[in-house]
Amino acid sequence: MQEGRQYYQRYLAAFHLQRYDLVVRDTERNLRLFAFVVRHAARPRDKIEFDQYRPYVMMMRTRALALDSLAKNDSAQAISHIDEGIEGIRAFLKDYEQSDHEAECMELGFLLRWKRDIESNRPRGPLERLEQQLELAVALEDYEEAARIRDQLVRLRGTEIASSEPHP
Repeated sequence: MQEGRQYYQRYLAAFHLQRYDLVVRDTERNLRLFAFVVRHAARPRDKIEFDQYRPYVMMMRTRALALDSLAKNDSAQAISHIDEGIEGIRAFLKDYEQSDHEAECMELGFLLRWKRDIESNRPRGPLERLEQQLELAVALEDYEEAARIRDQLVRLRGTEIASSEPHP
C-alpha cells in the first residue's frame, strides 16, 4: 500500500508539472497493482482497500492523456481518451454492482462534464458549421436558407472529395 501511495505522490507532482507521460506511466503501474491485489488477495476487505482508488487513478490517467491531446490541438483524440475513461469507471461500478450509483461517483461526473465542455468549446470546421446552420434553418422552417446552405455543403464536399483523390 505504501508503494502505491509513493507512486500517487509522484504522479500528482508530475501532473502539476504537466509531465503527462509520467502521469500515464505511474497511473498504469498503480492500476496493475490494483488488478494484482484483486486477483490474489484472500479477503474481500483487502481487495477493496486497494481497488476503491481505481476510479480516481483511471480519472487521473484519462486527464493526462486528454490534456496531452489538447496540448497538440487534437480535441477528437482527447474526447476519445475521455470516453475510454468513462467506460472504465462504468465497468468498475458494474464490477461492484454499483451501476445505479453513477451519479454519486465524482470521478465519473468530472469526466462527463469535462467531455461536454470540450465538445462545446472545440473549434468547428467549415463543414460542421454549415451543417449546424442547415439544422437550424430546417428547424426554423426557413427552407430557402436551408437550400442555400445545402448547396454550399454540396460544393464544399465536392471540393473536399476532389482534393482527396490521388493525382496521376
